[in-house]
Amino acid sequence: MRTEKATFAGIAVALIAVLVYLPSLTTGFNADDYLILWRVKAIEGLGDPLGYFKFAFYEYFRPLGFLSYAFDWRVWHLDAFGFHLTNLALHAANSFLVFRLARRLLPTPAAIVAGLLFALHPASHEVVYWIAARFDLLATFFGLLALALLARPEQRWRIAGALAFGLALLAKESAISLLIIAPAWDAVVDRRGFRTTARRLLPLLAVLAVYIAIRSFGAELDASVGSRRLPKAIMTLVGLAVVLWIAIRQERRVLASSGSRVLRFSGAQVLGCSGSRVWAARADTRSKRARTRPR
Repeated sequence: MRTEKATFAGIAVALIAVLVYLPSLTTGFNADDYLILWRVKAIEGLGDPLGYFKFAFYEYFRPLGFLSYAFDWRVWHLDAFGFHLTNLALHAANSFLVFRLARRLLPTPAAIVAGLLFALHPASHEVVYWIAARFDLLATFFGLLALALLARPEQRWRIAGALAFGLALLAKESAISLLIIAPAWDAVVDRRGFRTTARRLLPLLAVLAVYIAIRSFGAELDASVGSRRLPKAIMTLVGLAVVLWIAIRQERRVLASSGSRVLRFSGAQVLGCSGSRVWAARADTRSKRARTRPR
């Protein structure tokens, strides 16, 4: 019953997001939208899906976003309504996922507030109204989905989460932040130790390596981050190092706690064994004295 209520609450959050942003459906194309339409038209929509993996957009590699535009082109052609509808649907789905993740940490009323803050915050205005900002919506969707799946203990869901992380990277490069967020969830929320956190991080690093290879050989982009993006790369590494340090402290704390319990148990064993041996020795001495005592 509680699960059903939580689901209805999440759907309500998504519907509120849709209602608030309904006017976006009538805004038409704007600015960079035309550059994206030109690129989609040049590749003939979905006529060559792999073609979107072979070029860079302002030195960025975002084939998944362009595939979504190509799908809209196939369905709606030059009707901006359909493109805006996709953006709106993604924002509603993201609002629902934020609520679901918040529900794992907070009571339902607080999770509803978190979902509504995300859904209605002015920072979301541009990415919903501007068709060219769909890269952010897609990266957010697959990033949130990946986190929700990676937080589950079952192996099959973690594999699905790693694949969702790969799709998020193909939508926008900023999804790499999941390399910090996912282990932070393991170490801080689920309180896992270093070895478990590091082991659960390895599939994400493998996905990142595959992404870099596709980006380098497909779009012929430099595999290095470049001087402009070096500060972001350093911040990512520092953030990951901090999270792993927290996991190390968590593991040490657990080991120290279990070690102290072992010591206490061993001490009780020693004392109990020693006491029983002393009692047995005294009983044996008394028995011998009784046998040797003259009658």
